Amino acid sequence: MVDGETFCKNEKELAMKASAIMWKKNQDYASDDDVLHNIKDTAETLGCSPELVALIYFDKHLRALRRGMLGQALQSESLDERFIDSYNFLMILWSLHKEKQDITTLDKTYVCSGVLEA
Repeated sequence: MVDGETFCKNEKELAMKASAIMWKKNQDYASDDDVLHNIKDTAETLGCSPELVALIYFDKHLRALRRGMLGQALQSESLDERFIDSYNFLMILWSLHKEKQDITTLDKTYVCSGVLEA
């Protein structure tokens, strides 16, 4: 059984690990003015939407996550890493969704420091 306190602890742990990895990896994928530059650049190269590119990457992680959850061995990344990558691609998709709604500022206090302070 997972009680509320344990669930909250798990939520914070995943969010903290995902945020740390997101911002570390983002140094290689972002431009100075767009955190999602690499996704958008790939979309332009392929002639499709950034959402489709992110969904394809997300699907790749979900497939590996499913294999791991079903007991199959994962070779390149651990099951924990697959959860973290999946979480991060949901954040990327969320950001693309919000950008399409013309919301240009996310609550950076929560995303960048609020989670890490917990």
